[in-house]
Formats: sequence, structure tokens, C-alpha cells
Amino acid sequence: EFECVQVLRDVDVDRERGVRTTAVALGVPATTWLARVLAALAAVHALTHFGLWVALPAMGAVVTPMRDRPIPRVWNRLRLLSGISFLLACAVVWRELP
Repeated sequence: EFECVQVLRDVDVDRERGVRTTAVALGVPATTWLARVLAALAAVHALTHFGLWVALPAMGAVVTPMRDRPIPRVWNRLRLLSGISFLLACAVVWRELP
């Protein structure tokens, strides 16, 4: 997910320089779609293994607007949501320790 968003930032420069990134190879719409699919898989994993409260921030990443938004803003929002999900997963694991 993060790699997909990261390469969207430099897609025009990469295309000009002949750098073959995911965004250059698949195009911006497909790379954005791929980022959403990967975020959805992360949310399903969180829901399956840790529960709803851990999955909610990950689900937020699925619906985060990506088109027509500055990529650094999208990047920061995804990092924040993933960080919250990670901290909640740590809390779930900590509570289950003997």
C-alpha cells in the first residue's frame, strides 16, 4: 500500500527518466486501485486476527481520498491510520499476555 502511494508522487518524473515503477507500469488509476486493495487486505487481516477496533483504522485507509489530493497528505494520513491500527494491535496482544 505504502509503495503504491509513494510512487504516485513521482510518476511524471519517473516516466520522463525511464524509471519503471508501479505507477509508470500500471498507470495512476490502477496503482490507486492496487493501494486500496492492499489496504482492504490489511483491514481484513486486522479484523480476522485482532478484532474490529484494530481493523477500523485500516478500513479508514481503504476509503481515504487519493485522487486530486496532494500525495504527501495522503501518505501522512495512511501512516497515521496504520500507526493507530498497529498501536491497537499491540494493546490487544498485551492484554492477552499471561
